[in-house]
Amino acid sequence: MLSGRGKRGVVQFPTAIAQALLSEGFQFYADFYPDQTGNTTTARLVTAFDTDPASVEKLIAAVQRLTQRTPIEASV
Repeated sequence: MLSGRGKRGVVQFPTAIAQALLSEGFQFYADFYPDQTGNTTTARLVTAFDTDPASVEKLIAAVQRLTQRTPIEASV
């Protein structure tokens, strides 16, 4: 389950997903709000003003792949 905490850029990943994302080279601040069970990792996702949108899309695709979710169709 992926969930937010009501704070911008803060999400909870299952720990296995967070570890897989880190091993794939994604970077994020982790465990600002540690989970006592160890089953989830809270991550803070931050981008710079010059972040390539393709990098964000790669992260989204990786999360979808790792959670086996259907790709989200974005409408702009």
